[in-house]
Amino acid sequence: MTEDEPNDGDDFDAALLARVNASHDDDQAATDLILHALYDPLPEWTPRPSIDRARRIIQGFRHDGFDQENICLRVAEAERGELMFPGIVRDAAAFAQSVYELAHLRYAIHLGKHNGLLLLAGRQASHGQRMMDGRRPGTTGPIRKAIARLLRRNGGMKNAEIWQAIRSKPPKGWQVCENVRYGKYIEGPDGGNMAYARFCNVCADERRELKKITG
Repeated sequence: MTEDEPNDGDDFDAALLARVNASHDDDQAATDLILHALYDPLPEWTPRPSIDRARRIIQGFRHDGFDQENICLRVAEAERGELMFPGIVRDAAAFAQSVYELAHLRYAIHLGKHNGLLLLAGRQASHGQRMMDGRRPGTTGPIRKAIARLLRRNGGMKNAEIWQAIRSKPPKGWQVCENVRYGKYIEGPDGGNMAYARFCNVCADERRELKKITG
């Protein structure tokens, strides 16, 4: 074969590459539609890593068979603290974590630029990391203290019962909030907040700590 003769292999590779690129573009467009459905509007201050992470989660859900309606529905359920697990979910823990990450970004956007960026950075000034990971090493926040105290009194309390107990008598400066749009969360002084998903994780942490003590 001379240099001037066509190469069928090269033609096949070019056609395959074109199909892959087209499929990638379609996937990106579908992902962006869902992204903007979840975050409308998406503020210009939203950190690029947070947006990229949301895109990857959405792409993963789409590849697992979730459409826009289902993804938005699951995020809305997470915001209310009522996340359901469809039958196609293979790993419930990973699924829940991903859904709550999407809901977490929505909540950060709701807080506005200043508190939203603090939340996404995992900081709440001197109040520690109440939303992102509950507390700084070596310190204990007032909500975690309240959860631990309730569990010491009654180790069999369910998350919902602990929530209601704190709601009826929250720590000074904190308020338990429940609304249709943003779900359940505990709002503290100077923008310190704890989402219901994080609240449940802290309850689980404190049960493990209690079990270490009581055996």
